[in-house]
Amino acid sequence: MQRRLSSTKFSNGTTLLGTATASLYSYPWTGVAAGTYSITAKATDNSAAVTTSAAVSVTVSTAPAGAYCATTTDFSYGAVSSGGNVTFTFHPLGATAGGTLAILYLRVGTTDTYPGYTMTRNAAGDFTYTQALASGTVTNLYFTYQYGAGGPERNTSATPFSYTAGAACPQARGVLATVATTTGLVAGAAYPNPVTNQLTVELRGASTHTLTLRDLRGAVVRELTAEAGRTVTGFDMTKVTSGVYLLTISSTDGTEVRKIMKE
Repeated sequence: MQRRLSSTKFSNGTTLLGTATASLYSYPWTGVAAGTYSITAKATDNSAAVTTSAAVSVTVSTAPAGAYCATTTDFSYGAVSSGGNVTFTFHPLGATAGGTLAILYLRVGTTDTYPGYTMTRNAAGDFTYTQALASGTVTNLYFTYQYGAGGPERNTSATPFSYTAGAACPQARGVLATVATTTGLVAGAAYPNPVTNQLTVELRGASTHTLTLRDLRGAVVRELTAEAGRTVTGFDMTKVTSGVYLLTISSTDGTEVRKIMKE
């Protein structure tokens, strides 16, 4: 008898989230509160054999009210004016997530200096700093930040941003799921990441692999099936809009997720 996948159960710790019984054996997890979760997938085939994936750490961070003022490959930054104060937010993206340092350098008005202010990291992984600024005050700013846990420092002093107190920033905020990219039983590395053109994914195990690329709303952007025995596959990302995507990779060995940045 040819073995094939019949169902996949997705769990957060010991709590069952849902069961998928049809290809592509995926589960849309919506309305998730900010926090860090341990997600596993338990696959059952038509002979009742069961395989449970290694746990994947998923951090969901909900951006505060307002909007982003600008987004780069490494981060988005926001500024919200209220009651004579402006709260600046540094929101790490991609490999920047996990860093423990962000410093805001803020020039107010026409002064020649950029004093630095250490930003406070919250439970969601964002960094904030609040400064008293009268409405209409023009500021210029840049950031120094740690690129990932234990990583080097980077800064944007060469390309400072401009923000006027009281202004509303244009880029809508949402919820970003940051998924640990450790390799496992199903897949190895996905590279380059960030990607501009071709994304290559290393496959593990001898079974068929199903790959599904979704945007942060859960809409499918790309999907493919790699036949049994393939050790590498990939997507053409040339026409994919810049942003953050989640790549789900499934086989009889389980299901794993990678976060992909498209430049």
